[in-house]
Amino acid sequence: YFNYTTSGANRNSLVEIKPLELLRINVQTNTAGSTHTAASRTFAHIQDASGYVRTYALLESKEAVLAADLTIVATSISVASTSNFDDTGIAYVGGELIEYIKENSTTLNVLKRGVAGTFATAASTGTSITQVNTAELTFANEIPSAPQYNALSDTILNSPGSTIAQELLNLGKGIEL
Repeated sequence: YFNYTTSGANRNSLVEIKPLELLRINVQTNTAGSTHTAASRTFAHIQDASGYVRTYALLESKEAVLAADLTIVATSISVASTSNFDDTGIAYVGGELIEYIKENSTTLNVLKRGVAGTFATAASTGTSITQVNTAELTFANEIPSAPQYNALSDTILNSPGSTIAQELLNLGKGIEL
């Protein structure tokens, strides 16, 4: 509530505020150690302001780097090479999901920014960009959820009771964070 004065009288008014926050956690894990090896798996855990959770594998085989800065209003994305990307899909960069269509060997045209409740972000030259549309993990859903990645005292990639861990294990090497 807040007070304001009109015609000499104080009045209370209700102001509805809906905060827009996004939780994004990038995780790199492997079966042993903490180095970027063939056993490494990488994923982004994204929870929007409504509590919806989506998780995407970030695969090295689907990665490129920005060849120019990406602004929050950019309608195209310049990358070193689009060879790792499908003709159409969703790319992940700096916490944002961007729907794209491949224009040529170094350019992705933006179809939609801020996909799945993410926010448009700026990113600098050399930042990793990864196609994710075919690597969303099973528990990502359209209802608020509390995913479990691993069993207590087990590593993520060794948790037999976790569907998510098994999916990560079956994927290829993740990007280096």
